[in-house]
Amino acid sequence: MSTGQNGKANTGNGVVTLDPAEQLRKETEISDRDFYAVYDRRHGKRLIPSARVYNNWAKEAGIKTRIIEAGCDADKAWAHVKGWIGPEANPVLQREARVTIVWKTECEDLIWNAIAPKTDHKGQVVKAGKPYTIGLDGYPVLTEPNDQLAIIQQLSRLKRFGERTTVTKAEAIVEKKLLGVEYRESEEITHEQRETEAVAAANGETVQEAAGSTAERKPPAGNGAAAPMGDPPRPGSQPLNTVVEINGKRLRTAGIQADQLEAIWAAAERLGKGPVAEVLKAFGVEKSVHLSREKAGQVLAKLNERLSRLR
Repeated sequence: MSTGQNGKANTGNGVVTLDPAEQLRKETEISDRDFYAVYDRRHGKRLIPSARVYNNWAKEAGIKTRIIEAGCDADKAWAHVKGWIGPEANPVLQREARVTIVWKTECEDLIWNAIAPKTDHKGQVVKAGKPYTIGLDGYPVLTEPNDQLAIIQQLSRLKRFGERTTVTKAEAIVEKKLLGVEYRESEEITHEQRETEAVAAANGETVQEAAGSTAERKPPAGNGAAAPMGDPPRPGSQPLNTVVEINGKRLRTAGIQADQLEAIWAAAERLGKGPVAEVLKAFGVEKSVHLSREKAGQVLAKLNERLSRLR
């Protein structure tokens, strides 16, 4: 559709006036299409917010970012991004992230994905992997020329947008850190879980995994977008988007205020950590910073009851 003067769109039947503010609202509005589905063998289908969603949430939370360094060459692409809440000169909270993409590693990953058999959600093989042989360096090498060219084409496409990709990833990590949500990639989480399980097995122990959520939740409220539905969050997974200062030290909380924290800590000194931990557990959290302001008041009421019995 062509656009004439004064923001008017020319149609076959006449001229339609476009409202720039309404057009901007529609383009930036978050919808279900901005969440993509991934399948996790442990937790089933999960809805993951896109980078655009986190960027909108970050803006609502007053998060600002700045690119410190970014670039791309024949060996790698890299980015270093800083983010903060409050004035940059004296931020309330600040985080940084560095992302590097090494092309040799990316090429190896593309080859591994090509030779791996394709499976469905039940783990059944539905398509065989590409034919390969083992090279002199011990790594797989695709044997079909067309498969080799396909890898080169994919790698070339990755290089073309390498700097932009690393900047986007670094900004997303910074925003997630400041929003208080999980910022690791699924492969990184899986790798750490396997390491934990391996260490536990070596020590003759078992790892009891907490029930995973089927969706990533929106940390702050706002923007009129409905967060994807899922299981209730695990204890302590509430977004820590409130900052309090106690004795010169800044802490991130889920809403509990500084005076409430100090009162709970004082109760722990008199009652001991065990009784306080028991009360916190009854309210579904493991640490006092995970309490909302309202729940903190209820916790303090319970603790004051126990303190009154000591008098």
